[in-house]
Amino acid sequence: MEKYKELIFYPVKIEDISYLLDLRKRTMNEHLKNENMPTDDKSHLKRIKYHFENGFIVFNGEKRVGFLKYVYEERKIYLVQIQVEPTYQGKGFGNEILQFLVDKSDKLKFGMHLEVLKKNRARKLYEKFGFKKIGVHKDFFNINGVFDDEILMDYYI
Repeated sequence: MEKYKELIFYPVKIEDISYLLDLRKRTMNEHLKNENMPTDDKSHLKRIKYHFENGFIVFNGEKRVGFLKYVYEERKIYLVQIQVEPTYQGKGFGNEILQFLVDKSDKLKFGMHLEVLKKNRARKLYEKFGFKKIGVHKDFFNINGVFDDEILMDYYI
């Protein structure tokens, strides 16, 4: 467990998979459908299990407000995933979760890296925190013949 301001980050457990699947569906299905990407349980579970051991359920008091997953890679923090409960979106929790990682990055003197779909609205949040576009994987996602670029972004200390 790790505390940051009003947030508490609890390491994810196997018992959390059903919650994470539900959260992912509620936060990602609309976006994935708009991108013609799969929204079936198998596809969601594959993403949930990717670096599963590096995930944290984020609480504000007794309330689950979201999920964070990141890994350390060669003096960088790789941001894998941030999800905020729909009822708490727009209330600053995404900002605070990202600020937690920025502060951690600054303290460790590590940079950060993330990859985000070109059309993902979270890009604006990352840019607000100082992430810079460093590259593009052109037509990175090909789902049912529909292509989308993946934007590579870094945060420098």
